[in-house]
Amino acid sequence: MTKFFEAFKAAMPVLILLAITAASALLYTDQTVVTEGLTSGYEMGLEIIPTMLIAFIFSGLVMKLIPEAFLNRWLGKDAGLKGYLLALAGGMITPAGPAVIYPMIGMMIKKRCSVGIITTFLSSWGMLGLIRAVAWGVPLLGAKLMLLTLLVSLPAPLIAGWLVNVIYEKYGLSMDPDPKKIDTAIIKIQAEEH
Repeated sequence: MTKFFEAFKAAMPVLILLAITAASALLYTDQTVVTEGLTSGYEMGLEIIPTMLIAFIFSGLVMKLIPEAFLNRWLGKDAGLKGYLLALAGGMITPAGPAVIYPMIGMMIKKRCSVGIITTFLSSWGMLGLIRAVAWGVPLLGAKLMLLTLLVSLPAPLIAGWLVNVIYEKYGLSMDPDPKKIDTAIIKIQAEEH
């Protein structure tokens, strides 16, 4: 199992605990609600699992098609401002949803793209998505407010990416879910707080 998928495996106990807690709370109200909730969750799972499988396959193929030298040059640790600007623009124009974006980011992590650039891409996609702005923002908020919101928010993904990069470098963090590295980083952070 790859380190990327180990992170999902690590989250499973928390998700199971949350599901048990929710089901336990609902048992005290109406047991039919629990049955309906479990059925609904099962049906959603049947709908989303094929999409996620296709998304992971698509992301893997795309990452294999993009030469590693290109990724290192444009999205790697030494890419500099051009990498951040490419991530900003890429996040804004990427029309995909989370089922495609997160597997794609997982593949970027595997290819050792810069953590700051990955953060910029993810933040730009979430905050500045032009497809959502045109489809939802303009009709609901109006063109002026939507445009002003986008313009004011434009530096935020760049700042987020830069800050994440600074924090990762300062505390020696790694995108690999290696427990020893995470424990060392936590100890360093706690030592600086005292």
